[in-house]
Amino acid sequence: MTALFCNDRYPYSFTLRNRHCSFVFDPLGMIDGCARNADMRTRLERDYRFEAAHRLPKVASTHKCHRLHGHSYEVRIGVEGRIDEDLGWLIDFSDLDEIVSPIIEELDHQTLNEIDGLENPTSEILAAWLWRRLVCQLDMLKDVSVSETASSRCIYRGE
Repeated sequence: MTALFCNDRYPYSFTLRNRHCSFVFDPLGMIDGCARNADMRTRLERDYRFEAAHRLPKVASTHKCHRLHGHSYEVRIGVEGRIDEDLGWLIDFSDLDEIVSPIIEELDHQTLNEIDGLENPTSEILAAWLWRRLVCQLDMLKDVSVSETASSRCIYRGE
């Protein structure tokens, strides 16, 4: 595989099915210094984890989730918007962490039922609770996903 250099950008050259292909990868669509795609939109996702206990008081007393139990929760925050032309990104992940991490810390190693607004802490209610706490600080927020287990999750996309 031989690289092709064109305008000091990100060149690629390869052979696919005996046919030579080459292109210049230019993430912001710049050709000869002129922007083609100044309105490039993208989506970023960032995962957060916390441990917490809860019980579901509104299910039958015979239901296993009626009893106090715990989960290793995973929360995924999805944001969308236009890439900043100068910086080349949508948002710095550390800026996202500054907004999300304090809220996650409020939940970590707590009994969720004892937190205002989470008296019946289903995944659905927890995702909406997180959304309401984040959307006022993060206008590019598109969805909040809450997973109690590796095989079950709730995705909330706003009200």
